[in-house]
Amino acid sequence: MKLSTVSAVTKSCLKDFLLMKKTLEQHHFVQFYLAVDDFCYDYLHENFQHITCFKLIKTEDANHVSESPQQQADFIKIIQAKFDVAKEAFKDSNFIFWCDVDHIFFNPMDPQILELIDKKLIDAAVTPHYSDGFADEKTVGYYNCGFVLISNPEFLATWEDLFARHKQLGLYYEQKPLELTTQFYPTITLPINYNVGWWKFLGPNAQIRWDSIKLKKDELTMFDNPLINFHFHYFREGKHAFDQASFKKSIAHIFNERKKKGDDLVFYTMNQLNNESL
Repeated sequence: MKLSTVSAVTKSCLKDFLLMKKTLEQHHFVQFYLAVDDFCYDYLHENFQHITCFKLIKTEDANHVSESPQQQADFIKIIQAKFDVAKEAFKDSNFIFWCDVDHIFFNPMDPQILELIDKKLIDAAVTPHYSDGFADEKTVGYYNCGFVLISNPEFLATWEDLFARHKQLGLYYEQKPLELTTQFYPTITLPINYNVGWWKFLGPNAQIRWDSIKLKKDELTMFDNPLINFHFHYFREGKHAFDQASFKKSIAHIFNERKKKGDDLVFYTMNQLNNESL
């Protein structure tokens, strides 16, 4: 089954993308459809298999949480570029995986979930923030838009339309429009062991959640279910309220100690990228 993965990559997050690519390909056959800037186009186009690049990004300084109107506008342009690429991906794909570039995968997605999407028995699968009170989800949206499986192009079209009018409607970028879109289409929510972002560890249950993550022999679990992926920048320094250095040490430790097939290659890739200047 082809996992048609849609994302946006700029020079500042290229290393994170390459790490995500390596970890995701350990578990799935992946075809990437990417909105990129000039630098990433030159780096990725024709140099990697199963990557289709669309040179649509003209900025490196986009930031949706910035107070700068220009940075906010640049972010909006990048999200629109992702919608444009997603429509291209649907031309030869049964479904798409819309994602951010800063994922690190440890286990495959559940085949039953992918089958529901592939057979179009559901229109989308989304991941709640489960922010445990840290984020104002009534404002920013209940679902994280960095991890969405979509089988119905009409779902994508509705989401894009709401995003295009998000300022007029008073909605938070593309994230609140995603939540509203799920109200019109058959959609499932994925459990907490999917899309495990830093925001899951800042509320009152943070320690319980962290302690639930176990590495037993070659199995990494969260609440006794396979931990699918962490969602945070490994290479690009963030300004969010979490201990990025500790996360990085934990990730490296897992790939170095777990000894699952392919883990040694991922650990080598992490060290190689860490020492490479892009």
